[in-house]
Amino acid sequence: MRKLATLILLLFGFGPGISWCADSDRKPILRIDLTKLGFAKDVKGLADYTTVGFLSDDLILVAINQRSFNDVDPLFADKPDSTIVIFDISERRAISVARMPLFKGPRAVAPALNKHFLTLTLSEVKLCSTDMQCDRSFPTRGPLWVSWKRDTVVVGGNMRTQRLLLDSQSLMPLEDVNQEAARISAEQEVAVGADHRRVESIANADGHRLMRSEGSYTSWNKMMNPLGSLGDRPYNRQQVTVYDQLTSKEMFRLHWDPRPGMPFTPAISPTGHRIAIIVDGTLEVLDIQ
Repeated sequence: MRKLATLILLLFGFGPGISWCADSDRKPILRIDLTKLGFAKDVKGLADYTTVGFLSDDLILVAINQRSFNDVDPLFADKPDSTIVIFDISERRAISVARMPLFKGPRAVAPALNKHFLTLTLSEVKLCSTDMQCDRSFPTRGPLWVSWKRDTVVVGGNMRTQRLLLDSQSLMPLEDVNQEAARISAEQEVAVGADHRRVESIANADGHRLMRSEGSYTSWNKMMNPLGSLGDRPYNRQQVTVYDQLTSKEMFRLHWDPRPGMPFTPAISPTGHRIAIIVDGTLEVLDIQ
């Protein structure tokens, strides 16, 4: 009876975290418990906008961006300060840690060129280096969209503000780029299908590899949560697949149960040979062939 119960749990996706992935023989090259850096879990009224991204194949950026959301709180905020950490994968340690204000939304931090990254507050976007110095800024209400080449960034749109395309290194506006700005933001929108499947497609820096992240439900989840179409059904399956766009060959596939909470957006390295995911407050970095 115990063996049968175990089999049922595995079939319907109740196995713990990453252990029920398709490529279970793959082991992370780096695993970090983010709760030791202040990442909060299982807190009532918590809104979580934590972000992960690669500055290079060896440098990974994590922004622990969370807030308590109660009826009396403003809709838009950049407080409390967030924790930004840069890890060196080859050295297996954090090389920079800082606290700074971040817009409380899903697109508040993004990697840029030359191991720099962009941060968004309520009033501006800033360009920061690995030593956490942010010496360039541009006024905007957000949101923030960075092209897959990382050379341009789209800002604006919130509060009916003008949408602009900026050079990602100088943060200077570029001219006659309305169509380009619309394309960049449209490419990075999260698609939600008729069955409430949540799909994101993210290219690496040279565009040769495409990472597809998909949040969905198992059949068991749908049966046990019949009111899911009203917003009561939690995603209980997240899958990441990486393709070679030149050959259409599948290079990597991984799936797990993202609960509790919504699926985190994974990251693909500039060369497309590594991905990073966050599972239940733990950062994991995996190699791809």
